[in-house]
Amino acid sequence: MTDLRQNIRLAVRSLLRRPGFVAVVVLTLGLGIGATSAIYSVVNTVLLKPLPYRAPDELAMIWSKWVNFDQTWLSPAEYLDYQKQTRLFRDVAAWDDNGEAAVTGPEGAQSLVAVEMTANMLDVVGMTPAAGRSFTSAEDVPNGPPVVMIGYDLWQQRYGGRQDIVDKIIQVDGTSQQVVGVLPREFKLPLEFQSRTTAQLIQPARLDRAAPQRGSHGYYGVARMQPGVTAAMASRELANLAAGWTREGLYPQAMHFTVFSVSMADQVSGSVRLALLVLAAAVALLLLLTCANVANLVLTRADARSREVAVRAALGAGKGAIFRLALTESLLLGLAGGAFGLALAWAGVRVLVARAPTTIPRLSELHVDWRVALFTLVLSLLTGAVFGLLPLARVNRMNLSNELREGSRGA
Repeated sequence: MTDLRQNIRLAVRSLLRRPGFVAVVVLTLGLGIGATSAIYSVVNTVLLKPLPYRAPDELAMIWSKWVNFDQTWLSPAEYLDYQKQTRLFRDVAAWDDNGEAAVTGPEGAQSLVAVEMTANMLDVVGMTPAAGRSFTSAEDVPNGPPVVMIGYDLWQQRYGGRQDIVDKIIQVDGTSQQVVGVLPREFKLPLEFQSRTTAQLIQPARLDRAAPQRGSHGYYGVARMQPGVTAAMASRELANLAAGWTREGLYPQAMHFTVFSVSMADQVSGSVRLALLVLAAAVALLLLLTCANVANLVLTRADARSREVAVRAALGAGKGAIFRLALTESLLLGLAGGAFGLALAWAGVRVLVARAPTTIPRLSELHVDWRVALFTLVLSLLTGAVFGLLPLARVNRMNLSNELREGSRGA
């Protein structure tokens, strides 16, 4: 520890004597590390961070397909058939966009995004209400009781997060609705990850199970698959089921009606996965270019300091001591560049959140968290260590008599 403290003091003193060199290295490193950390933030949030559902790898979206419609909605009858006739699904839930609804009351009037969803939606995705409960099967029927769930943000912003919101009567589009529960804080419907808005008013779907419609396609379907089942396996079962319906005459042959499933991960981020990986590779190359530029600066400085190193060696400093001092300087430069890069990454992420298109999912969750900070720290130390190795080869080849000779042409 004594040697370490001494090396740090010597390294800081040496670096302060060359502010121009330090400024160029820190700026160059900061740009490379900052760009890499910012893109890592995006990749981590969009591709690596698990979705806020229980066992999200077991979830899949269900889509219909027929002539001129490559991916479209489900009908109520199809949804009920998927619940009863599929072996590979443990359960299936559905929801429907309901446009906007107006909430009025002492807190004022407010227009909110509204949806209708089946009572089992939270059970299928594996989430628990933040307050109260979800809908019951007795409420999710035609002409059922007027009940509603509200979003977490609405609960906090309009009602102050009060627990007495449960069972409270609120006015929705001029009708009295009883609040039975509050959605979990992180809850989003699968298609809301690419949207800057989320549903804040949720009502029961109230599908007619006695006489469901087959031709009215307007519902999104999400299924929880059996353990070990993949979306491809589920798609084959769904396609066989749809082919049977066509043979039974429920759909005309010319319609070419079929059904397929998409894993939740592919549904949320599949459209941008390749683009983000290409972007990550591009910034990795940028970081390599940054390292090459800084390596040139460090090597040039090492040549210019060869006489200084030779004097230290002549006075008894071993190669290990010289190497540790050089490594300490490089690590300090790497940490300084990393700190500057982290600040650039933080600013870049804020710009991305404010300016990026909604086609990139989960941007609302994007921020520089401890994972990004740890990634930046490791990247800074690794980069600094690489720079610290460069002078070692110079020390090993050094000829003290030549370096100390007056007028040496070594530099």
